[in-house]
Amino acid sequence: MTTTKNLTLQFSGDGTLASGGSLTLGANLSVLGDGSISIGSTVNVGSHHFTVDTQTASGTTINITGPIHASSGGIVSILGQQTVTIGAVIDPPTTLTLSSLDDVVVNAAVQAINTVTVSAGEDGTGGFTIGAAGSLEATAPAGTIGITTGTTSGNVALGGTMVANGMSIITAGTVNQTGGIIIGSTLGISSGGSLSMNQNNAVNTVAMAVSGAGNSVSYTNNNSPLTIGTVGSINGITTSGGNVLVDAASISITQPISVGAATVRLLSGSGVTESGSGTISASALGVRAAGDVTLTGNNSTPTFAADNSNISSVVKYSSSGSITLGTVGASGTFGATSGIITLGGDVLLKAGTSVAVNQPISASTGTVRLVALNGGISQGAAPITAAALGVRATDDVLLDTAGNDVNTFAAFNSGAGKQIRFADVDDLAVGAITADGANFAATSGVITTGGPVLVSAGAGLAINTAVSGNGGVSLSGVGVTQSSASTVDGGSGLVVIDAGNGAVNLAGVVTTTSSSASAVQIANATTTVLGDTVALAGGLDIAGATGNVTQNTGTIIQVNRVSVDTGGSVTLDKSNAIDQVLAMTSSGGLIVNDSGGGLVVTGPISNGAGDFDSNESERRSGVAGRA
Repeated sequence: MTTTKNLTLQFSGDGTLASGGSLTLGANLSVLGDGSISIGSTVNVGSHHFTVDTQTASGTTINITGPIHASSGGIVSILGQQTVTIGAVIDPPTTLTLSSLDDVVVNAAVQAINTVTVSAGEDGTGGFTIGAAGSLEATAPAGTIGITTGTTSGNVALGGTMVANGMSIITAGTVNQTGGIIIGSTLGISSGGSLSMNQNNAVNTVAMAVSGAGNSVSYTNNNSPLTIGTVGSINGITTSGGNVLVDAASISITQPISVGAATVRLLSGSGVTESGSGTISASALGVRAAGDVTLTGNNSTPTFAADNSNISSVVKYSSSGSITLGTVGASGTFGATSGIITLGGDVLLKAGTSVAVNQPISASTGTVRLVALNGGISQGAAPITAAALGVRATDDVLLDTAGNDVNTFAAFNSGAGKQIRFADVDDLAVGAITADGANFAATSGVITTGGPVLVSAGAGLAINTAVSGNGGVSLSGVGVTQSSASTVDGGSGLVVIDAGNGAVNLAGVVTTTSSSASAVQIANATTTVLGDTVALAGGLDIAGATGNVTQNTGTIIQVNRVSVDTGGSVTLDKSNAIDQVLAMTSSGGLIVNDSGGGLVVTGPISNGAGDFDSNESERRSGVAGRA
């Protein structure tokens, strides 16, 4: 049958256009009823309007079992008082409206050119379902799909595919995806319930606002890079204390993720980045990626953990408050993650207050940079493993309680009287760490602002740059060396060097203003080679040595007093300025030179195998055991 004029077909009671027939529109057609309506025949709409309506006369259900074919200019509207079920294809009018005061169910392939509008639960209660055999598509390059369900209740169940340039879902209930995929440029969702959308979707930009305490978001986008941005009036991802899991080919955050006291988990097949207004506010953040992780915006998430499986890719994270390296538990496709792991990529943690390393950092050949802008840096039983470690803080730096293993260490503490303590399990060099943009300033040596310094190595310790601590400096290793360009400055505190039964070779400057007889202490060395040593009010004390004690060429010892206990010889024969010899114990030759004269020997001298030459013209007293 073919119509040639606008026509309204009104059913009283239930109405049926039987299957097997064919209806071709030459003009607009409206099919109305006060009962149910079933359309089983093929309807060829062309460029005309086709309306099926049980709302106007307060009818009941609409069931479409025959195909509806249309073309550009065609408009199809299915308006049900009760459930609307689409069981046959609709292809493609310019616009398609599926409306019901109850539910809307799509079990077949449904298309429109420009716009698909689904409005379920128009009386406040009703949901929308795409069945496994169903799909929705807006075929135009700028085509859109809009889905709205009941304002009081009504869920969205997606079992089939949905394709459009722009898509929006507004629902008082949940959104649950059990099949199909979502393909498009943008997807914006506002829901009163949780979102679970974990198929291999391919959307460029998403924005999601979830209300209801504890309602969560779980979204997968493995077929496309994903931006968490702005869609319509929705910015980023927000929940009211519900967890968020995003699993995507890559993740770019340009608008905030805010979840209150909940946890955010980000899983990326490539990198994770922040830019623009992109920040993360949560109780905990876990990241698993296979590319650079650069989350250096104004985040507010105290607990952080990350695992980067791509060789040389970095992990960088900043927070406006404190940062605690912890554990983020497994959920869905996200595996449990503790501390920070990279495969040689650099690590940056920048906290507005303090940093607590409560889980390990493992960066292999990478560099770790830790910044506490208004606080200290502490460590539990959680080692740091990297090629280099740089630290900047304003309160105590306490990194000496775990089995750290780095090759190079540098730290700066700007807090008045605050300390730096660091221990390493094997060889360690005090050196320099390069800057990382505005996040980390270039740092050389180990420097405090009036606080003490402790650096300890389980094997050799090399001082290649300055070490300065007004509260004293303690350096220990199995052998300690110092480059000629470096200075160790204990301020008014002691300088203590423990060689751990290794050799000491000091080619730079060691200085302190302490008046202690042991202002500069060197203990447990095999051989000891001194550099420029300055303790004008205090003493140089070498104890527990087993080998010779000598000076590097061109160096000067300027101390008030000196004492040496060694199993080798003592040769301090440069242009020194030594006021007193307190005590000397050696088993070889013993030479002490004071170029200014006035050397006083006030302690015992025990020289078991050689001569004592003081190389001075003034008096000596209290000499014992001279050969």
